[in-house]
Amino acid sequence: MRKACRGGGGYDLIICLEVLSYIEFYEDKLGRFSNIGEYLYLSLYIPDNPIGFVKSIDDLIATVEQYYNIENKIIYNDESVFLLGKSLLFKKFGS
Repeated sequence: MRKACRGGGGYDLIICLEVLSYIEFYEDKLGRFSNIGEYLYLSLYIPDNPIGFVKSIDDLIATVEQYYNIENKIIYNDESVFLLGKSLLFKKFGS
């Protein structure tokens, strides 16, 4: 996956807007994202009885914290979450 990224150096920012609920094993994807991107911006609406793969804001945040240092977190109306995190695993090319 690294070879597809800026000459093997990775991306500055990975953006996930309202998609993680549709991705089975989203936890694994977040781990992969943390290897190829220095930052993650994520927004997700999670209703009271979600039918997608992300079941709660707490679960999502706990998963993100495995791979990222959350620098900004906004939770709106207890249903929407907006996160900006810096990867714990990303290594810039040449470092």
